[in-house]
Amino acid sequence: MFNELIITVIDGLSKIDCLLTQNCIDEASQVLTNISASFNYLTKNHCLLDEPALQLRILTMLTEKLTATSTRFYLALTHKLINDFNIAVEQYDFVQANGLYKEIIFHLGFMKEEYSHATRDGKEQSPVFISFTKDYTSLLHHFEQSVQKYNETRKLAQACNNLSNAFNFGETQRLFGLNLIQRSPYTLFTHDFSIQSQPSSTASNLIL
Repeated sequence: MFNELIITVIDGLSKIDCLLTQNCIDEASQVLTNISASFNYLTKNHCLLDEPALQLRILTMLTEKLTATSTRFYLALTHKLINDFNIAVEQYDFVQANGLYKEIIFHLGFMKEEYSHATRDGKEQSPVFISFTKDYTSLLHHFEQSVQKYNETRKLAQACNNLSNAFNFGETQRLFGLNLIQRSPYTLFTHDFSIQSQPSSTASNLIL
């Protein structure tokens, strides 16, 4: 059973590498979830095997491979989310953009924390993380540019909305408390387009 699980993890890691090359992020995510469950079972029960020392060496090798593949996956996933964020901004879908922003911040923070752990353990120069700083910094810069575009687009949308309402007599009456019986079909800001915190200051906390 344990050998089968080891083979499952190894095959899964190879499949993820192929999927990431093809930019199939969702499929790679599902495979990573599956092999992570198998890997966790192995790590918790390897001491029950006939040759625990040998299995431990195998698990150490698998840990390095899984960490490298996971790092590559999260970089690719975050890059995809940033692209989705940009599309949402271009379509003036600020609700979707706000949700994506929070998700991107979460993944960037997660990767930074993992790198901090590697640095603490003296593994920042290992093959897994040797190019991480460059890749992460590039990704963060890409995101900061996207956030700047978001802010500019949001301000433009608000200005256009205000201009539209300024030329709507019924809305002007409603804003000044007039003509309250007849409800205007227009409203000013039906939902909050703002994000919870300033993107620039939040993103700056993610710099390595």
